[in-house]
Amino acid sequence: MRAAWIVPCLILSAGCSSKPVVKTETVCVRPPPELLEPCERPEWRGRTYRDLVEHAIRLREALEACDDQVVALREWSEAASRPQPER
Repeated sequence: MRAAWIVPCLILSAGCSSKPVVKTETVCVRPPPELLEPCERPEWRGRTYRDLVEHAIRLREALEACDDQVVALREWSEAASRPQPER
């Protein structure tokens, strides 16, 4: 008779087991500070055509450096938005 009660008790106790708790955590991730620095803006300080050509070269270099920074920020953003493997 005791054996007949053991099986139903085991079945009922299995229904009382706890469910896994899911905890959601929000983490604010900020980009590296070097990607947020303002871009250089060369100032015009010339009088001659040669100065103008040199200034144009400095402007182009500054634009390329700024573009590199934007590309790096975009790559960082895409990498940060990918799902991270669980630990």
